Amino acid sequence: MSLAPGTQLGPYEVIALIGQGGMGEVYRAHDTRLRRDVAIKVSAAQFSERFLREARAIASLNHPNICTLFDIGPNYLVMEYIEGPTLQERIKAAPIPLEESLAIARQMAAALEAAHEKAIVHRDLKPANVKLTASGIVKVLDFGLAKMAEQPSEPMSENTPTLTLASATIAGTVLGTAAYMAPEQARGKTVDKRADIWAFGVVVYEMLTGSRLFQGETLSDTLIDVATKHPDWEPVPPQLLRLLKRCLEKDPQKRLRDIGDMALLLEELPAAAIPALVEAPTPAPRRSLLPWAVAALGLAAATVALWAPWRPLPNLAPVVLDIFPEKGQVLGANHPAISPDGRSLAMRVAVAGVFRLAVRRLDSVELRILPGTEDANYPDWSPDSRSLVFAAQGKLKRIEVAGGPAQTLCDWSTASIPFMSWGSAGVIVFPGPSNELQRVSEKGGTPQKITTLDTSRNERRHGIPQFLPDGKRFLFFAQSNDPEKSALFAASIDGPATQKPTLVMRVQRNAFYSRSQRGDEYLLFEREGALMAQAFDSSALKLSGEAFLVLPDIASNTDHPYVTASTAGALAYSRYAIGNGTFQYRWRDRAGKQISDVGAPGNYVSFSLSPDEQRVALFQAPAGANNDIYVLDLARNALVTRFTFDPATDHWPVWSRPDGRTVTFTRGGKLFQKPIEGTATEQPLADLEGSPLDWSRDGRHLCVRPRFPPLDRHRWQIRAIHQKRQQ
Repeated sequence: MSLAPGTQLGPYEVIALIGQGGMGEVYRAHDTRLRRDVAIKVSAAQFSERFLREARAIASLNHPNICTLFDIGPNYLVMEYIEGPTLQERIKAAPIPLEESLAIARQMAAALEAAHEKAIVHRDLKPANVKLTASGIVKVLDFGLAKMAEQPSEPMSENTPTLTLASATIAGTVLGTAAYMAPEQARGKTVDKRADIWAFGVVVYEMLTGSRLFQGETLSDTLIDVATKHPDWEPVPPQLLRLLKRCLEKDPQKRLRDIGDMALLLEELPAAAIPALVEAPTPAPRRSLLPWAVAALGLAAATVALWAPWRPLPNLAPVVLDIFPEKGQVLGANHPAISPDGRSLAMRVAVAGVFRLAVRRLDSVELRILPGTEDANYPDWSPDSRSLVFAAQGKLKRIEVAGGPAQTLCDWSTASIPFMSWGSAGVIVFPGPSNELQRVSEKGGTPQKITTLDTSRNERRHGIPQFLPDGKRFLFFAQSNDPEKSALFAASIDGPATQKPTLVMRVQRNAFYSRSQRGDEYLLFEREGALMAQAFDSSALKLSGEAFLVLPDIASNTDHPYVTASTAGALAYSRYAIGNGTFQYRWRDRAGKQISDVGAPGNYVSFSLSPDEQRVALFQAPAGANNDIYVLDLARNALVTRFTFDPATDHWPVWSRPDGRTVTFTRGGKLFQKPIEGTATEQPLADLEGSPLDWSRDGRHLCVRPRFPPLDRHRWQIRAIHQKRQQ
């Protein structure tokens, strides 16, 4: 019996029935606690303890291409609500073109790989369980539900997932939806992740041809087809014939053993097939096929992604690589520099409080520290990937990665941020003391100024230079005090300081140049928190075609997204901003599972949740605006209002306890306190300097971090301050 709109399932209010499946009915509902819409799958039977244990494992999956399981009720599952058609609906409209099919297939494969790494097998992958969002993101639904759901008592139909609860498939029991079952699954034999690989091949075949591969008039006919019928390969594009044949081997011993091996098969494609996979972008209703492959790399507070350019074709399957410093080492906050050949990373590592450069090859686990690089900052690679240039102790220096002493090239003004670029013509471009760009020979010498700030555009800084392939021209970001006038320009190392640069692109944050392995050129830039790309001709300095999505979210600061790209096609990015940048507040449960976003992304630095959990006090630094305390009201749709208005910087807010009627914060190193309601102004709290950390629960003591902490930064001060309570 269907649930009527308005029915309450715990904190969830049913809105409407949106579908029916093998497990029961699916409803759109509203979470009254967190004020968000969710999808609820309601079962006719109560869930068992074993089911709940399996569900906890599924909830551990956290991947952008996997629908998130939020909650479990006595007979229902609460999941992420995803707008958009299913892949089944998309296929019904027409066969999907090769390029779009590849984009969808890669994301499905990434989802399967993430689940398989945690020993979770889907076992019911089919077009109806894949959602396509408007932004081009693919979401695979019902992960592991085939493994968790009870065997239904009613007769099976062709689309009924016949399911079991066991932690491994019980031999003799048929599982999954008939048309997408692996042969061993159809025979009721024990299955593993290779059953998902079979289903993946069936789904890809259906996308490309528009026809279901296995179908019969009855369930038995369909199962016989699965076990005995051989596919008609004629409609399959030759680029994918080898891949699908490996996925659709009836003998699981001969089948593709790991979904990650799909990328290896793509690498073996003949040269004639390559253009169909990496051709330059053209306008399309949904575009997510990337000319770069991305693999996640955890590093300190940042996540960096890259791809290995020695592979002949991109591999989009995420590969996680964690870099852990040795005992006594601390990784620097600056994100690492990737070498032009894409094989090594350079980063800052501190030992005994002194930062030096360290290099790690991607095919090695060794993090090798380079002697002679004390206090090094902002490293950049030579074009041949053999040397590094860096800023340290007021000098610009270079060092051979293989070994040898560091050489001083010239003076460096510590007032500038030394983002630099080393070109193939033997010239290094970097910011000078007046925030204009200058050049110096890779052998050293006196720097020469090569750009001049344009006062008519209210420019305040030229930075982040990037050489183009000719080794003479370079791109740079001209940051204006008027963000609308910030832009990407091109200039030449041979031009005078008064040269008029060429406008390339109007952007409020820097764009980055990149090339694919075929030599196709792109500019990468941030748009509304996403990383976009657009085809670019470096000879003509012209953009062409439509911009398309590379990554749905990217970290950035006030002048550039956290992304770099090597000349060999390697792409490095970060989804976690380092220092001031754009952040998104999110609710997470105690297990770290993301529940929902809170408010819009912003340039937030610190925050404090009120005792009643209805408001957030935060220090926000909007571009071009004063740095003040703001209040985000969770009870009123995350409305953000300004709380302090003094020209000085106000930061580090802390709510009073236990009543939450005031906010304590720092201004000019001094502590102030202001009521959250009314028109009263802030008042000095005590004759203390530092940043407030938290009030004790009884409101009598405040923990303060000193303004100038001793060398032991883990030493905190707790001062007893009596808080005058408001009556």
